[in-house]
Amino acid sequence: MLVDPRLLVRPTITVALALIPSAIVLVSLLTAARHPQWAWAFTRFTPVYWIAGLAIGVVVVPVGLIVSALFWWKVRPALAAAEAGQLDAGG
Repeated sequence: MLVDPRLLVRPTITVALALIPSAIVLVSLLTAARHPQWAWAFTRFTPVYWIAGLAIGVVVVPVGLIVSALFWWKVRPALAAAEAGQLDAGG
């Protein structure tokens, strides 16, 4: 009783596409957690709020996508600038 492999293509693609938003939020969470505390200290952002928001966003994906977009648009550039030594670019 073998299953025809062609019957598995559509569900596999559907599941893969459904997991993309969750993966985006998870990558954002891991990126936020990877930055050291001193880099966060040179920005105006609080890591606890951003990491908690992204952690909640892993469960509530629409909220997570919004928080992830804000993280990549505002917070991540400020953290990268702080780590590069541009201390006046505090976000």
